[in-house]
Amino acid sequence: MFQRALQGYEKTLGFGQPDTMTVVQNWGCVSSQNKLTETEGLFQRALHSSEKMLDIEHPSIMMVVQSLGSVYQRQGKLTEAKGLYQRALQTCEKILGPEQGTTVSVIRSLGLVYQAQDKLTEAEVLYQRALKTLDALAGVKKQASKGKVDFGYRRKIGRPI
Repeated sequence: MFQRALQGYEKTLGFGQPDTMTVVQNWGCVSSQNKLTETEGLFQRALHSSEKMLDIEHPSIMMVVQSLGSVYQRQGKLTEAKGLYQRALQTCEKILGPEQGTTVSVIRSLGLVYQAQDKLTEAEVLYQRALKTLDALAGVKKQASKGKVDFGYRRKIGRPI
């Protein structure tokens, strides 16, 4: 099913376009459960095509970089995984910010690679950073649920703060 969808998107939009990358991501997640080599090839192709068509910091490229890093990690290709996670982290921090869920996810993944390489000090630093960010995000959500953080919502709908 994903293969047919991908063929249609590729024919209509081109392989490196963001909507096509979403299909690649979905197919890659499903096929990676059994076929890591096939998934690796799919993500490599997606990365090369999207880098030709999109800005290097486009979210679709970041998504594929992170996914390819995950495939490499599961294959035991830790050096390659580390490089891709570092690239994804730089992009996440730049376009999403350091205190965002996707950024925390990449930090955690990079920590797992360091842990698998027995670089426990580096892994601990990343895990502590991820926990600190998650705690901060949880605090903001808790305040928001009590009405203490506005996020500009009430101003947008014309209600007083």
